[in-house]
Amino acid sequence: MRPLALAAKVCLACGYNRITGRNIAVQTGEGEAPARKKQKRRPAYPPEKFVCKNCQYDLAGLKSTTCPECGTVNRMLARRPRDSEYSRRVVRKAWVNPIIMILVGLAISCSIAAAVGGAPAVIGHLLRA
Repeated sequence: MRPLALAAKVCLACGYNRITGRNIAVQTGEGEAPARKKQKRRPAYPPEKFVCKNCQYDLAGLKSTTCPECGTVNRMLARRPRDSEYSRRVVRKAWVNPIIMILVGLAISCSIAAAVGGAPAVIGHLLRA
């Protein structure tokens, strides 16, 4: 690293502008792509909040696994059981959401059939579906 010359306003190596006091983008040459910042990788699953199994008190930052509210001794899951539990929740959510949507749609269509033709129309609508 070399010191910036007294007459220079902008450092060509790092892009520091003496007038504004900020760094500006510097093109390093023809054909070279501008430097890109490394993006932080997100974990494959959201970080779990460590809460008490009994009273849902947030235990994050405590040195002990004993809940200060209710006294329950909680155990922290190792990585493999935690991953297994997370994948079970993902699969459950993948099945439960469409089933709920189907049931809501069926309830709405039955209520429309009941408003139009009464109870016999609802039975006929369910038998056709």
